[in-house]
Amino acid sequence: MSVPHPKKGLIKINRFKDSTQKIQYLYHLTPRGIEARAALTVSFLKRKINEYNEIRRQIDELTEEGLIDMLGPELQIDSKSL
Repeated sequence: MSVPHPKKGLIKINRFKDSTQKIQYLYHLTPRGIEARAALTVSFLKRKINEYNEIRRQIDELTEEGLIDMLGPELQIDSKSL
């Protein structure tokens, strides 16, 4: 099966589990490729940490305003555990 990839054209997807030649699924990263993957990972983690911090800030703000207390017990958030 082939699926479109937004930046790289088509990616062919094979059934790894059923393949008898799994070695074909391996690929090698050059030092430059490893650096690029590491940079992508760092960028992703920074973005997720920023999202977490923003959500945490919003929860703290709602808690201070007393709006979190208006939620039913099943929706209560212990912001200290976040």
